[in-house]
Amino acid sequence: SPENILANKLTALIGREEPRDLADIWGLCTKLGLSIQDAIEGATSKATGIYPLDIARRLCTATHKDWEQVRWIEPPDPTQFLKELNQLGEKLILV
Repeated sequence: SPENILANKLTALIGREEPRDLADIWGLCTKLGLSIQDAIEGATSKATGIYPLDIARRLCTATHKDWEQVRWIEPPDPTQFLKELNQLGEKLILV
């Protein structure tokens, strides 16, 4: 399910820090409207060491270089992409 994929991507984000994971998380949350908070709950049931602040830090520190490294089919505006990742990260900090 998309929710399961998002939970797996959050786990992968911490473990391998690939820009494509940022892109997938962005798409699942902003385009499909999935909840990052719910996905973290799903991720913590699968793996230990998944903390909202670690995910927030990675989302809030994404760079234009991360955007450039993704093999986009239809690339979003990089400024909007980074802004929306930052907003997702801030939701985790402000919970």
